[in-house]
Amino acid sequence: MTWNLASRLGSAAVTVAAVSVALIVIGFGTGAELLMTIGIVAGLAAAAWSILQVVRRGRHREALATFAVSYGWEFEPRTTSYSGRFSGPPFESGLRRRQEDVLRGSFSGATCATYTHVYEIDGNRTSASGAALGWAAFGDARLGSAMLSSGTRGSRVEEFQVTLVELPVDLPRIDLVPEGIGARTLKLFGGSDVDVESYEFNRRWRVVAHDPRYAHSLLDPRMIDRLTQPDVEGVALRIDGGALLMWSPGRRGTDDLARRLSLLTSVARRIPAHVVREHLEAGLGRGDDRPIPPTAPDWATTPGALTSGRWTGIEPGPPATGEGWRGLPSGDEDFDIFRIGWRR
Repeated sequence: MTWNLASRLGSAAVTVAAVSVALIVIGFGTGAELLMTIGIVAGLAAAAWSILQVVRRGRHREALATFAVSYGWEFEPRTTSYSGRFSGPPFESGLRRRQEDVLRGSFSGATCATYTHVYEIDGNRTSASGAALGWAAFGDARLGSAMLSSGTRGSRVEEFQVTLVELPVDLPRIDLVPEGIGARTLKLFGGSDVDVESYEFNRRWRVVAHDPRYAHSLLDPRMIDRLTQPDVEGVALRIDGGALLMWSPGRRGTDDLARRLSLLTSVARRIPAHVVREHLEAGLGRGDDRPIPPTAPDWATTPGALTSGRWTGIEPGPPATGEGWRGLPSGDEDFDIFRIGWRR
């Protein structure tokens, strides 16, 4: 959104200048001079706005780089490594998708990241009600452009701040969006609307999932209690692509990063142990320490033999017994999704 005003002012200046020249040619001197003056002012305003945004962007990027050095995080000015990982709005919208000002690090035992998801929209190919829907759903018209973009001519840039924590398991996608979102907008998320046996939760949230059984398993009493706390009000949450993430329009700095990450890690730690267990046993673990299901064949569990079949030079030890993981107690109160150990 940062370049849209400058682009529109510049376009207006060019249009006014062209009309002024035409009026001068056909003899309307006074009116043409006035229009020419307006065009010059609009052009100068566009240039000044563009310069201001360049300065602000530079300061924002410098602050993030300084934060990374101070806290041992990694900073990357621009990447496309997250493109295609997440589904649904705003990640499947627009053209030339990219991630800017990427910060990666750890927080409360979790691997985390925050970045600005950027894409461009061709206004000639869009419909008119996106801003209204975004305002009705989240109190911000810009959010609607990720769902239904406006019908103005030309193109524009959209920016969304994404903050995520990596999960050690691939869980099915589920969206939790603030209550009040319209039925038309809800369809853009896919899946079906799910209610739970909590009036307060249903008053605050719309839950969208393809598998209602999975949604009800995830939303146990402990999770419902966490999601009805004041700090989660108005936040859009999603589990997808092996991560729990939140997203909002515009760019954000690091002033409230700890609060965002605290919210995400605390919600992730309420994911029930039996939900994690079910998907680990289905072979949906993530990362280098991806657990091997107890039902795996001997060739997959024998120490020193990789699944590629290539010998590592390490003599095989005793046959694996497939005892499963340790650190996944039966009581969810003691379960920490970020501390899953595995015993082979």
